[in-house]
Formats: sequence, structure tokens, C-alpha cells
Amino acid sequence: MTTSEIPFTEDCLMQMLVEEFDISPDRLRPDDTLAEMGLDSLDLLGILVALDARTGKEVSGEELPITLRTSLAEAARIVCRAVAKARSIGWADAVE
Repeated sequence: MTTSEIPFTEDCLMQMLVEEFDISPDRLRPDDTLAEMGLDSLDLLGILVALDARTGKEVSGEELPITLRTSLAEAARIVCRAVAKARSIGWADAVE
């Protein structure tokens, strides 16, 4: 099974936030907004980059309508849905 075939779950998102954005696991509460967890607008772009790298799929900002006021629970639903729909990044795409 390739990276792009592995389902991206809420747990995957939480692990990514801990590892990529140095958020303590105890700060990951479903009702907290991304801003309340300490993320800023540049981090929203970082989420896109990290998703592409971790999933092998190209997720665009248009497919990921999250803001700093989005709760973690809602962000997880949006991200998981966007990753499931996104196309895999092929070798030719990576070289361009």
C-alpha cells in the first residue's frame, strides 16, 4: 500500500500538528480553534505543504477552506475529506 492509499484520519492530522507545528498533544482539544492552539496564517499554508508531503496527494487551498477560527474537529473533517478527494502527486508532477 502506497502513502497515497493510506487513509488520512483525524489522528493523522493531530500527529501532524504535534510533529510539524510543535503543538503539545494536551493542547489538541476538538472544540478549540486553530488560533487557540497557537497557529497563525502562515501555519495554514504549512498545513497544505505538510499534507502534500505526508499523503503524496496535492491538496489545494480551495479544497481546504479552513481558517484560524475553524475548530480542530471541523478542520479534521475538512482535511480528511479533502485528502480523500485529492489526486496523487505523480513522479512527473514532483519534477516540474
